[in-house]
Amino acid sequence: MQGKEEEPEEAMGEIKVTNLLQSPILHLGHLRDIMVPGRKVGLVIGRGGETINRLMHETGARMWVDQQSRTQDAEFKRLNIKGTAQQVEDALKLVNEIIGETAP
Repeated sequence: MQGKEEEPEEAMGEIKVTNLLQSPILHLGHLRDIMVPGRKVGLVIGRGGETINRLMHETGARMWVDQQSRTQDAEFKRLNIKGTAQQVEDALKLVNEIIGETAP
């Protein structure tokens, strides 16, 4: 997260979506990088990975939490979504519904 130290409250609860690549990655699809509030990433993963596995099954997209952002005290955790443009968009919509946020 970047910005002035005085503005962390404004950033809290927001999901920052970064389009890493607009074009296909070597025929593997599109990749979106979503910063999920740390306190809500458990909702996306679910018990034993149940929720994230269901989301992947429903959308066909691959999803994973970046290992470097998985520390207990991380304010935001990076969720990667990879697939076709439609799969990524569908997965993003479902993730936003789960955590009650909207992405730009």
